Amino acid sequence: MIQANSKIQLYPLVRIIVVFVVGIVIGESLKDVVPQDTWLAAVIIGLIITVLLRRHILLQGVMILLMILAYGGFMICHAEHSVRKDFPKNEFEYYAIVASEPVVKGKVIHTDILVLNGKTYIKAKASILRDTVENRYKDLHIGDGILAYSQLEPPTNFGNATFDYARYLTIHGYEAQTFIYYCNWMKSDVSLKCLPPIEYLKVSARIMRQNLATRFLRYGLYGQEYAITIAMALGDKSLISKEVNQDYSISGASHILALSGLHLSIVYVLLSFLFMRFRKYIIAQLLILTAIWSYVFLAGLTPSVLRSAIMLTIYSTIKLIGRERVSLNTLALAALVMLLYDPFTLYDIGFQLSFMAVLSILTTVPMIYSFIPKRFLGRYRLVDWIVGMMVVSLAAQLGTAPLVAHYFGQLPTYFLITNIVAIPLATAILYLVIAFFLLMSFPFAQIYIAKVIAWLSGTMNAALQQIASFPYASIDEIQISAIKAFMLYVLMFCLLIVMTYMRRDVLRKTLLEI
Repeated sequence: MIQANSKIQLYPLVRIIVVFVVGIVIGESLKDVVPQDTWLAAVIIGLIITVLLRRHILLQGVMILLMILAYGGFMICHAEHSVRKDFPKNEFEYYAIVASEPVVKGKVIHTDILVLNGKTYIKAKASILRDTVENRYKDLHIGDGILAYSQLEPPTNFGNATFDYARYLTIHGYEAQTFIYYCNWMKSDVSLKCLPPIEYLKVSARIMRQNLATRFLRYGLYGQEYAITIAMALGDKSLISKEVNQDYSISGASHILALSGLHLSIVYVLLSFLFMRFRKYIIAQLLILTAIWSYVFLAGLTPSVLRSAIMLTIYSTIKLIGRERVSLNTLALAALVMLLYDPFTLYDIGFQLSFMAVLSILTTVPMIYSFIPKRFLGRYRLVDWIVGMMVVSLAAQLGTAPLVAHYFGQLPTYFLITNIVAIPLATAILYLVIAFFLLMSFPFAQIYIAKVIAWLSGTMNAALQQIASFPYASIDEIQISAIKAFMLYVLMFCLLIVMTYMRRDVLRKTLLEI
């Protein structure tokens, strides 16, 4: 009993984040019944009771957890209230800044706009009808200011669509959507300095990302090779075709396209190698973290790469003060920071997949390694590398399988083969991309690097297309509800506990008898 309690006390942040997430979920489900003032009152009352119970440690601990739960409910209700804004019922004239590179979709172009509203702004998803005569839309790019005339509407769903598009927009911070006719907008001189500092940095980073992406086009990288490279290096997946996207999904390589811990760890390792001879370790770490966070802003602050950046920052900080690094606490702290900043992040698919993958890796990789005979490890580095990659891939796949089945209705079956092929190619591509940008002063070298990147990207696309064409490459048409997915995680957690407390030889004997 004492041993079990000590293990629980080892991960205090895990308990906090679990209770906080439960509070967000309850607050979300009761948002139309329990207002945010009620949740805030519960937090204040809980705080007072916690102070009064200072002599009763157990009751005080329970009260603290209940207070954290109430605060989670307050945060999500406050976030829901903040995105509900009143717009003029009719069309009106306004100034706005284009916040994402326009993408052509049929007769319209889709882009994000930041509608200037005094000292604040309204983030809206805009559809602009293309003018096929003057083609003015071709000169519209991220960072441009426009004067437009349209009606702003709250996020709504399309007809009888099963996908909750309105909820998707709300979760990702969109407060409105609008349709602009081709004759109802014109470019205008609007300064980015009108935006708040954080949003100014975000838009500036996206402009820089677009400028960096165009450099690949200048040196002969185009087509889906260009689209894959931009997605892996800069986080822009808008140019990937449906066919290529499907190949990556079926083969189990979608994580290659989404910037995550894999990509950021590659950058971190390279920077650590460059600064390894730096005399002052603290300054070296500060420079590395500055470069990491600059890259995170450049990549668009996606949940998966943000999670990885927070964890790397915590790791570096803990290492500087000479303390032992506790991985589960680090993961929990990263989740807590992100949810405190924006509780809607909890409902982002990328956030859920990223954290469940890392959680599964941290908890199941040691378990999987315990079943691998030691005689197969330690002899050859290549064998160790392949085994390690397969173990991590298996752990990540186990951790994300219920979510993937729930959201996408399919499960890849050849993901181990896929990772053996895709991860080395992706690593090589990322290293070459970094070299490409470091050699901007040497265009001659950039030409050859771009050719090698194009060949590697094409090879990876062809290989994954071949894997996706294998028989039974994925289990399709899986339909499980959120409740069933949650119950699967509960079952997996129970199995993990059982396997943790059973001896390896006893478990092997049991499996052999079965």
